[in-house]
This record gives sequence, C-alpha cells and structure tokens, in this order.
Amino acid sequence: MQTHYFYSATLGFLAGILLPFLNIPSTPVAGLALLLAFTSLLLLWLQEDTSKGIIVLVILLLAVATGSLRAGADIGGADEMVFDSLIEESVVARGVVTDMPEESSSGQNITVTLTEVSNLSTNTTITGESRAVAYVGMFPEIQYGDALRLEGELRKPTVFETDNGRLFDYPQYLAKEDVYYELSQPEVGIMDSGAANPVLVWMAVLRQDLLMAIDRHIPDPHAALTGGVLLGAADTLGDSVEESFRDTGIVHVVVLSGYHVTVVAVAIGAILSFLGLSLLSSTVLSGIGVIFFALLVGFTSTVVRASIMAVIALVARIFSRQYAATRGLMIAVVGMVVVNPYILLYDPSFQLSVIATAGLVAFGDVVYGWLSAIPHQFGIREMATATITAQIAVSPLLIYYTGTLSLVSLFANLLILPVIPVLMSAGAATSLIGMFFQNLALPFAGVAYAVAEYIFSIVNWLTSLPFSTASIGNTSLLIVFLTYIILVGGFIALQNRSETVSDENDLKTSKI
Repeated sequence: MQTHYFYSATLGFLAGILLPFLNIPSTPVAGLALLLAFTSLLLLWLQEDTSKGIIVLVILLLAVATGSLRAGADIGGADEMVFDSLIEESVVARGVVTDMPEESSSGQNITVTLTEVSNLSTNTTITGESRAVAYVGMFPEIQYGDALRLEGELRKPTVFETDNGRLFDYPQYLAKEDVYYELSQPEVGIMDSGAANPVLVWMAVLRQDLLMAIDRHIPDPHAALTGGVLLGAADTLGDSVEESFRDTGIVHVVVLSGYHVTVVAVAIGAILSFLGLSLLSSTVLSGIGVIFFALLVGFTSTVVRASIMAVIALVARIFSRQYAATRGLMIAVVGMVVVNPYILLYDPSFQLSVIATAGLVAFGDVVYGWLSAIPHQFGIREMATATITAQIAVSPLLIYYTGTLSLVSLFANLLILPVIPVLMSAGAATSLIGMFFQNLALPFAGVAYAVAEYIFSIVNWLTSLPFSTASIGNTSLLIVFLTYIILVGGFIALQNRSETVSDENDLKTSKI
C-alpha cells in the first residue's frame, strides 16, 4: 500500500473514532460517509483516467465510517447500565478482582468484575456483568483473582475539578477500562482466590514473589523504586516521593513506559546474541520475551504500544524487511484503538506515549544534528536525542493535564535515564536470584541500592531548587493545538534549512 493510502486510512479511522465521543451519532455519520464514498467511486468509474485523489478520498471516507461505527458500538452498552437501578443504595456485591490492585496512602484501589449485586433493603438481586472500582482499606490484603464479597454503597463516578481548575472527566477515564461503577470503603470479604484467568493469576503471583524478593534484600524506599522501575509497582513509593518525581518530570521512570520495554528487548537480544543463537531463534525468543514482560507487568497502554512496535520490528527483522517506525506506530495506535476506542481521548498515558514516540520518529534526526558536540560513544548522543525530543514533544500536553511546567525535567531525565538499565538489570538479578539464593543476590541488591540512592539524591537536589517548577494554571486545548502547530512547523523549517545547507555543502565539495 502506498504511503498516502495508508495514512488516509489511518487518519480517517481515528477521526471516525472521535466523532461519537463528540456527541455526533455514529450511524448517520457512517451512512453519510458511505454514501459519499460510493458516489466518489461512481465518479471514478466514469472517468477514463484513474485519479489518485479520488481513491484517497474513498479510502478516507470508508475509514471514517468504520471508525465511527466502531466507537458507536462501545458507547451505551449493556454493561454501562446493568446495575443502575441500585445506584446510591446499600448493596452486597459479588465479583472477582480482574486487575492488579494498587496501594495508596489510604488503602487499596481494586477493580472488580461484578456478577451479582443485591439491594440490602429490598432483597432484590440483579445478575449481570460490569466492572467497578472499589476503594478499600489496607486489610485484608487483596490479590489479582480473588473472589470478593463487598458490602457498601454503589455509585456512579462523577466529573470533578482538578487542582489546576480543569474539569476531569472521571467517568470516561474509568470507561476506558470498562469500569462504570464505584464503591467507597465497602466491607470486604475474600471468598476464594485464583478465580480469574489462570495464566494471569500465575503472572500476578510471580510478580508478587519477585517484588517480595526485592523487599527482602533492599530497604525502602529504594526497594519501592526498584520494584517500580522493574515491574511498575510504584504504588508503594508514597505520595511525597511520587510528587517529587512528578515535579522533576521523571514519574514515567516508575510507571513503566515504552523506554522500559526497549531496555528489556535490547537486553534479551544482547543475551541471546552472546549465547550464539541464530538470527531467527534470537528474534523469535526476543519477541516471546517482550510479550512475557507485558503479561508480567500488566497491559498498560504504554507497555502495549511499545510491545506492539517491538514485535513488528522483530517480524520485519525475520523477513529481512526495513522497519518503518512511523508505520509501526500507526499500526500500534490503530490496533489499540480498535480494541478500546476510549483510550484515544481519555487515556493521558497513551496520548503522551504516542506523542513522544511520534516526535522522536519525525524529528529525532534534527535534534541529533543539533547535538554534534556530544560524543556518540556508548550511545550518549542517542540517549540525549531521545530525551530532548520526547520532552519537547510531550510538554504542551503535560502542561494541559497538570497545569505545571517542570523547569528541571530535561536535566533530570538526562541525569537519570542512563542509569535506568543498570537499575533494571540489578533489580532483575536481585529478584530472580533472591527467590532461591538469598546470599548470592546481595551484590546485585547493593548495586540496585546505590543506583536508587543516586536517583533519589538527584530528585531531592532538583526539587530543592526554588525554580524547579512553574505553575501555568488551566490551559485550553486550543492553545495546546496551536503550540503543536508551531512546534511542528518550526521543526519542519529547521529540517528543510538543514537539508538545504547540506546540499549547498555537497555542491561546494563537488566543485573543489
């Protein structure tokens, strides 16, 4: 497929996904798009010469219709309303924990797939299936796959105002995880364990065992940081530490980003190459390793996006094809949005991950050229390029969501990102060896502790600076869009200028 056909299909599909969320009915939009597409096809058939412009238009319209119908099918489903008659009633609910629980300063946040809800006052019972988030105390300690009995008040999530004055659409944010109800501080009883998908239950147990091995060998908060960087278990860091990481712009280090998947893929490839495996064997095993890591840490949007792109790159390697990162990114985005249309508008992590990757793919070469003074040995210039490009790309959207601008974010990332692979490697060795041989894990634990201490010292130093963050306040989406237009236009102008200078130098060289 030619490039313009591919991108027209991609952009049309994503545009179609957006329309139903803007309260534009999906069926009329799809019908109009299909009518226009067939009209365009008729015009194309009547012409003697094939017009690529009309073909692009037809593909665009068909993609808009497909996207609109896909998003419309996800809005207003039965699982959104199955227990609505029991809202704000005291209920007894039964269900299974189907996401990894998260710890907070006030307790545990768990996602439960409800199958039965009973009204305590009328003894009426409704059976069905929907998901709810429950905010419970620290005890009993709940695990993935536990079958629970919860007694409390059933509610619908509501929109609330954030610290920067922006309204946060919490219902839609939860809807991206198919969560439509909530219970606050219910009484909890564990009825059974291991009631969910057996593979994911085994993964959750393995993850917990690895984290416990880290906790046995490394003291907190260094253990929490190691577990967060390695397995995404950042919920035990504490609110003040997490706030410091946000202020310095490195919170992505402990919530698992595409960078972590890249580190895992590179590490597996290096180990397999060292063992002397063939190209095919090492590539297949690398892909299996990436998928295993995604299963282990949980299918967060950033991990899924990076894993899809990594697998596509590995498949291209098997068939000796050149990997086009832009197409890989688009395939990952479309694939994820097909599965879950809500993430396009209501998942900040997905949006930031995609924008950071797109910025690096589109303008990484320009930034790399700016950094000619930085040595390329040991990948230093590549690391600086990725860090600077990603930070520039995500800054407008981060300001929109947080209302603050970290003035030390770029510096913090340049100082901390290079040691993350070391912390991940030391943490992995500590957890794997520590599960069986505690004393042998101590040297690796010492390395992990030292790296974690270095990260904490950098964060504490930067947050102590009086100019570390600037409060921007509520920013409109229009300003964000205009900022991105200016950024993209500026990068394109600089890229064209760089190419012009390069051509002029080549011309001068050829005349000498």
